[in-house]
Amino acid sequence: MAIATLAVAQAESKQTELGENSILIYIHETETGETQFVLRVARFMPDIVLEWESLSHQGTIHLRKKAVEKGEGFTLSGLFDPGVDTDSKDVMTTWLSKALFDELIKSGETKIRLNRLSTRFTLKGEITYSLRVDKKEISIPAMVLADARGGKWVFQKSRENPVLLEFSNDYYREYLKTLILSQPGSLRWIQELPPVK
Repeated sequence: MAIATLAVAQAESKQTELGENSILIYIHETETGETQFVLRVARFMPDIVLEWESLSHQGTIHLRKKAVEKGEGFTLSGLFDPGVDTDSKDVMTTWLSKALFDELIKSGETKIRLNRLSTRFTLKGEITYSLRVDKKEISIPAMVLADARGGKWVFQKSRENPVLLEFSNDYYREYLKTLILSQPGSLRWIQELPPVK
């Protein structure tokens, strides 16, 4: 039964393949309430170009090809400067770099610069994660990580799309609530894509 469940989860994870105009809707929870955070993908691979908005701010981010492939840094919020076009060649957000993903799968841990401070991600296990994709609930394979500061991380177990599904600590939780893949023309601020860098 477990093998059948895994096969279904792997098949459903193919349904989370991102492309132009994909929309990721995250929920940020604190003790004082929750807010919504929206990412719209303008280009997904070989680099990642996206625009984002919260209740009161918006901006754009260009994660360069080098960051996507080999970035050793990761941040939850450090690249989301209000009203700024951010360009990153060594720090990732929302997705793990392929190098970090490979190291976690190979050895179960990796050194990382998390919000500019050195720490480690340690692989704690694998789970099946439920996610709403295009108004349908699906299950996808995911890996659970811990950092040295008490944070728990869940990423999709996919080298092509190791997207952040959930982060939590004692005071804060962020999780991917909805993924929309079928809404063309969803970009609001990016009129012209930058060249691949």
